[in-house]
Amino acid sequence: MKLLMDLSRGVLTVEGREIQVWSEVRNEINGRRPRAGAPDLCFSILHDGRFGPPTMPRPFPVGSWRVTGIIQHLSLNAQGQPAESYLFPFFVATDAWQDLDEWSLDAQGYYAEKTGRKVRDYAYGLHFSSSRTTTGCARIALERDLRWLVDWIHPRLADGERIDIDVV
Repeated sequence: MKLLMDLSRGVLTVEGREIQVWSEVRNEINGRRPRAGAPDLCFSILHDGRFGPPTMPRPFPVGSWRVTGIIQHLSLNAQGQPAESYLFPFFVATDAWQDLDEWSLDAQGYYAEKTGRKVRDYAYGLHFSSSRTTTGCARIALERDLRWLVDWIHPRLADGERIDIDVV
């Protein structure tokens, strides 16, 4: 099964249904993360899930990627609010990756400059969020659309069906 995510149009198409998505990042290019320090640093995520060197976020990579699973983030805090509002309630995992510039940090822990090295960054997916921006994932505009997508994906993955996302 193939899905199409057209980031220039802001649309994910699933069997004719159009879901509003975007991959808006804050980085040095758009001036929205000029010399950030902790806690606003972004680190690459390596293939094994560990954090790698510092990088600046880039939008979801163009290409053909595979949906690899659904990760629940349903926990609520004592006030009944999502414990992890950035990824609540689900994260649709993919095998998407891209090579990013590695950044050095200055003595205060702020971005300094590109090192000239590249690092392969993983962990791109689709999710709803309390934030308008992401660190490269596709942000689904409406929680109800994410829930619909998860309900659509889950039985197909359970049956061993391959689900690809073509990102243009």
